[in-house]
Amino acid sequence: MNKIIPAFTIILAAGKGTRMGVDTRPKVCFEVCGVPAIIRAMRAYHACGIKQHVIVVGNLAGQVIETVGREFPNCAYVYQAEQLGTANALRCAFEGLNMIPDDADVLVVAGDRMISQDVLERLFDIYATSQAELAILTTPCGPTSGQGRIPRDSHGNPVAVLERADIRQRMACQALLQLPAGKHPRQQLLTVLNEQFFGPDSEVKPIKAQKAFGKLWEALQGKGEIALDEVHAMLPVAQPDFVLKTPDGPLTLTPEQAMALEDGNTSVYLAKARTLRAALAQLDRDNAQQEEYLSDLVGYVYRSGGRTRMLSVANPAKVLGFNNPAELLEIEHVLQKAPGAPSSPDYDPKDFPSLQQWRQWSEQPSVQQKLQEYYNDDQAVLDRQLALIREVIRRAYDQLGGDAPAALIRSPGRLNAMGRHVDHQGGNCNLMTIGFETIMLVHPREDDIVNVYHFDSENFSGRSFSIRHILSELPWDDWQSVVDSPKLASMFREYGVHWSSYIMAAVMRLQKKFRWQPLFGMDMFVHGNIPMAAGLSSSSSLVVGSAEAAVAVNGLDTCPAQLVSLCGESEWFVGTRGGSADHAAVKMGRRGSVVKVRFFDFAVEETVLFPEHYALVVCDSGIKARKSSDAKNQYNHRVACYRVGFQLILKHYPQYSSVLHHLRDVTTANLQIPLSGIYRILLSLPETATRAELQRMLPEHDLSKYWATHAEPEDKCYPIRGVVMYGLGEMARSAMYTDILKKGEMAEIGRMMDVSHDGDRVVSYDEHWQATPFAAPVDNCYLIDRLADLESGEPERVIRSQLCWQPGYYACSIPEIDLMVDIAKRTPGVLGAQLAGAGLGGCMMVLAETDAIPKLVDHLKQGYYEPAGKEEVILVCRPIAGAGLVAME
Repeated sequence: MNKIIPAFTIILAAGKGTRMGVDTRPKVCFEVCGVPAIIRAMRAYHACGIKQHVIVVGNLAGQVIETVGREFPNCAYVYQAEQLGTANALRCAFEGLNMIPDDADVLVVAGDRMISQDVLERLFDIYATSQAELAILTTPCGPTSGQGRIPRDSHGNPVAVLERADIRQRMACQALLQLPAGKHPRQQLLTVLNEQFFGPDSEVKPIKAQKAFGKLWEALQGKGEIALDEVHAMLPVAQPDFVLKTPDGPLTLTPEQAMALEDGNTSVYLAKARTLRAALAQLDRDNAQQEEYLSDLVGYVYRSGGRTRMLSVANPAKVLGFNNPAELLEIEHVLQKAPGAPSSPDYDPKDFPSLQQWRQWSEQPSVQQKLQEYYNDDQAVLDRQLALIREVIRRAYDQLGGDAPAALIRSPGRLNAMGRHVDHQGGNCNLMTIGFETIMLVHPREDDIVNVYHFDSENFSGRSFSIRHILSELPWDDWQSVVDSPKLASMFREYGVHWSSYIMAAVMRLQKKFRWQPLFGMDMFVHGNIPMAAGLSSSSSLVVGSAEAAVAVNGLDTCPAQLVSLCGESEWFVGTRGGSADHAAVKMGRRGSVVKVRFFDFAVEETVLFPEHYALVVCDSGIKARKSSDAKNQYNHRVACYRVGFQLILKHYPQYSSVLHHLRDVTTANLQIPLSGIYRILLSLPETATRAELQRMLPEHDLSKYWATHAEPEDKCYPIRGVVMYGLGEMARSAMYTDILKKGEMAEIGRMMDVSHDGDRVVSYDEHWQATPFAAPVDNCYLIDRLADLESGEPERVIRSQLCWQPGYYACSIPEIDLMVDIAKRTPGVLGAQLAGAGLGGCMMVLAETDAIPKLVDHLKQGYYEPAGKEEVILVCRPIAGAGLVAME
C-alpha cells in the first residue's frame, strides 16, 4: 500500500536571516550539529517519501543551491527577486513552475524548519483521513513567543492565524481608546503606543511602526498636545476585538485573549495546489505589517467552507526552527540532549503492569465486563477469549515471574465482507474483525533479542533472533532492497518460512522505518484460536500484533494508518506481495460494525452497523491455504495481470494518463465517459497473452519486474482482461456496499457476494451435484452484448450490464469451496456465499439470517464435511474491536 505523502514540498529559502548577524551565509545553510539546517529538513521529507522538491531561493541563492545539490541533486529552484515575504515566495514558486498539478498535495515549509519524520507523517495522516482542504502544524506558544496565535472553533478546528504584530497593533489601539477624552501630550500617547506594540523596554523600530499605524505614527512624532478624538480617527482599527465568523456564530476575542491562545503557528501548511493558488489570489496587505501573510491561508480556507485541521505537537524537540544565534544554540542543545537512542526501552509503564497484576486482573469477576469493550456481549465469545488470555498470562508468569512488566495485546482475525483482491489496486474494502484472535503477552528486554514462544509448542516451535544481526546480514538502502535481496531469499530457502518469520517481518519493517532508533527486543508469548491457513488472516493477525508489540515496547510514534501500511509491507519480507486490506481489517475493526476503508492514501471512509438478525458464517473447507511457493506464485501472478493490464490501458488511452494512477481510477466519473467507454477499454485488453506477447505490446516497459515475483505458469498465460474486469467489478461492488448495508437491503448484498464468488469460481455444481468447469465469460461477444444492453435503453438490460454485476475472471477458488458455496446457496435463509480470504483453500463465508444457521450447518455436514471426511469447522461471526493493547483499567 502506498504511503500517505504529499507529491511536492515547496521550501521557502529566500530569506536573508538578518537576525543571525551574518550577511555572507543564508540562514538555511547554517549548520545544526554539523549538518546544514535545510539538509536536516530535507532528509526528513525524503524519509517520508516525498521525492519532488521546489526550493524558492533569493539571498545568496548560489550557496543554497550548492548546499542542497550535494545531497539532493534533482530539486527544482525558483528565484524570488525581491524579498516580499513568504506569500510572495509561494506565488513565485507557482508562477515559475507550471509542473505542479492542481490536484497535487503540497507541503509548504520554511527552509530552516526541522521537523521530525513522525510528526510529518502524523500531519499527513490527519490531512488525508479527515479529507481536509488545509492542515497545519502547531506548537505551544508562551506569552513572549513571536508565533501567530490560532483560535479554534467549537469542533477544535483552526479558524485563522492571528499574527503577533496584529494582536499587538490592536492592543495599542485598545489602550488609546481607553484613555480619558480630551487632549493629551503627543509624546505620552507615543509611549503608550510603543509599549503596547513593541513591549515595555523593547527597541522601537520606526519602519514597522510606520507600517502598523501610518498617519497616526506620523502625527505623534511632534511636540505639544493632540485631541483624543483626532487620534481615534487615525486608528488603523476602530474595533480592537477580533471577530471571526464560524458556523456556530461569531467568535470574539479581545487582544489579550488572542495573545493568550496556546496554539502557535509553525508556518507549515499542507494543501492541494489548487487551494494554495486560490488563496494566493485572495491575499491582501490589510494588516499591521502591510504585507501578504502566508498564514492568511488558514482564514481563507475556513471562510470558504473548507475543512481545516491542525496537528498540535507538545514536544518542542519535534519541531525546530531558529531566527538568531541564541535560538540556534538552544536547538543544538536540544538535539544533543536527545541523540535518538534511549538506553532502555521507552515504554509507557501504564501499558506494562506486572504479570502478578495481570494474573489478579484476569481472575476478577469484573474482567468480563471490561472485555465487553472489545467483544460482543455473547457469553460464549467472552468465555472463549478470556480462557486464552488466562492461559497466556499463566505461561508468561511461570517463565518470567510475577514482577516482570508485560503488555497484553489482542489481534483478531478478519473477514473482508466485500472488496476481495482489490486493495493493492486502490479499491475499497469493507472489513469486519471476528471473535477469533491472536493473543500476545509481551515483556520488554534491555537488548535487541526477540524471543518468541507459542502456547502450542508442539506445532509452533519457539525461536529467537537478533535485530542487529538481521541488520548486518541484509542490505539497508530501503525496504525494497531488503525484500528483494538474494540474501533474504537464501535465508528462507535454507531455513524455510517459520511462523515466527511474520514477527521478524513486522519488527524489521519498523526498524527500517525508525532507522535512527535502534529497537529493543522483547519476550513474546503467543496464543490464539484463528484457524490456520483458512483465509481468516491468521498471519496478518500475527504481523499486526507483533507491530503493536514493537511500537509499545519502544515507544515509537506512529499512527493507525501508518501502522497498517507498514504491516502490509512487512509481509513482503516473507515473499507475499499483496496489499494491506487484511492488516487494515485487523487494526481498524469496530465492535458491531463493518468498516469501509480506502487505499492510496489509506483512510477509514465509513463505519456502518451490521444488522443484528444476520451473521457472516465462516466455514472452513479443511483445505489449507498454505502460503507455499505455489500459492504465492498464483497470488503474485494475478497481481502481475493487474499491473500489466493497467499499463496497457495507459498505452491505449494516453489522453487519460493524467488522471489514472491506479486501476481504481478507471471509472466513468473519473474519466468522464459513459459506461460503454469502460467496456471499450476492456475490449482493448487481450483475453490472455504470454510474457513474450505482453512485452511486445509494451516495448517501452521492462516487464521483468512484474515477472520476478512469481514463476511462469504452466500454460504460460496471463488472463489480463478477465483479471482487470474482475477488479473493476469488485471495486464497484465494494464502493456501494455500505450504502446498501445502511438501507438494510441484505438480499442485494447477498447477490453481490454470489457475483463476486463467480469471479473466483473454478467449478459449478448442477442439481445432481455434478461438477463442471466454470469460468465467467469475458470474451469479445460477451462485452459486445453488454454494449448492446447499455445502448438498448431497456432498464433490465441496462441494470444487468452495470459493472457491479460482472464477475470477471480471477479464479482463486478451489472445487471444494465452490461445492460449499453451492450447498449454502440452496439453504433457505441464506442470502449469499463466497470465498473468504485470498483463496486457493481456506474458507467460504455465508450471509445468513440467524434463524437459518442451524439448517445451514446441517446441510454443510451432510453435503460436504461427512462425505469428505473433514472435521466440521463453522464459525458464526459478528464484528468485534480491532487490534490493540488491552487496558487493565
